[in-house]
Amino acid sequence: MESRKNGSGGDTGRWVYRLAVGLALLLPFETVRPLVRLPGFVFTSLELGAVAAVGAWLLHRLGTVRRFGRNPARVSGQVSGSRHRVPGSVFGLCSSASASRGPDTEHRGPSPGPDIRTESSPRHFVTPSLRHSVPSLLRHFTTPSLPIGAFLLTAVLSAWTAPAYRWESLKFVGRFVLGLCVFGMAVDMARDRRRVAGLLTAVVLGAGVGMLMGLGEMVAGPALDGVLALFREDPSRVGGQRRLSGTFLYTTIAAMFFEMVVPLAVAVSVTARRRVLRWSSLAVAVIGTVAVGLTFSRAGLLTLGVVLGGMVLGSRLVLRDRTTARMAGVVLGSLALTVGGLLGEPTFRLRLQTEGERGWYGARYVVPAFLDVRAGETASVVVVVQNTGRAPWRAGGERPLPWATVG
Repeated sequence: MESRKNGSGGDTGRWVYRLAVGLALLLPFETVRPLVRLPGFVFTSLELGAVAAVGAWLLHRLGTVRRFGRNPARVSGQVSGSRHRVPGSVFGLCSSASASRGPDTEHRGPSPGPDIRTESSPRHFVTPSLRHSVPSLLRHFTTPSLPIGAFLLTAVLSAWTAPAYRWESLKFVGRFVLGLCVFGMAVDMARDRRRVAGLLTAVVLGAGVGMLMGLGEMVAGPALDGVLALFREDPSRVGGQRRLSGTFLYTTIAAMFFEMVVPLAVAVSVTARRRVLRWSSLAVAVIGTVAVGLTFSRAGLLTLGVVLGGMVLGSRLVLRDRTTARMAGVVLGSLALTVGGLLGEPTFRLRLQTEGERGWYGARYVVPAFLDVRAGETASVVVVVQNTGRAPWRAGGERPLPWATVG
């Protein structure tokens, strides 16, 4: 009802929220090569989507401020009763953009600033939003934001003074700031349970597609490399064994993303009202455990096991929530089965037994001590090659050694 009364402001807010949902769906699908090239700037697909979504959000909030200025009577009824839910950790200017919720505010509480209804003079007619947003902006630069601001300043100075790859370093800092702005947008736009559930569902479903593409990579092998080349340079291998990276540039990034999504998928499966969404989210969680296992990431497996174990114990002993404990237990069991199955893979066992690949590879050659061959004569010589490393040589697979035997 509120958004209908607000006209274009509510419509704009809905479109910004849809952009945020679309960005959540696209998280696992960042092209490795720039999608857009501008003088001095290049944007990948994910960067372009994030810039577009954050830009639309900031314009939406700027439009809210302007509407406040044109209708101070509306501000007196809206702003004095609004409660700001964006925490100080939204950081700096991005949080200040969401400081004035405006007409589409759904939460009520104590007044966060001076009561604008007391200002009746014509000279305040155009500036009530500024009188309201300035104190809110100052409140955002409090204890949580100061160390983050100091960190960002240090990062910018470090990137600017870098002896090499200065622009690449500055772009990395820019991506970090853009991530903070995306966080601020998500917190600002997800103001109720329905929108929070929508964002989480988008993250889970998008990750599910990425997981399936990763599993397809492990099953089909080089057949999918042409498609996956849009998102990475080359497949990742360890000990000659392909590791799941899917649509991510590096295997470790894929493991970190999937291990974060699996608990979210469990939460969506518990809270979803639609049966289809409930079971599909649970399927994403189970598939995610297999995907993390096939990355051969030891940290990913350990972290995911600890988190799922904590969910089972916390839900059972603290929250007394049997449904959550049961769902998390199913996913934890899937993780255990995945690890058990991978123990039969020599490369995975080596990953668990050693810190790195040093000592995995080695060979010893045995050749005749003396060789007499006349001019123009061809001689057959037997060379014995022994594998002295810990990694096996394979006669099949993507990189076979047809003459190899395990030594």
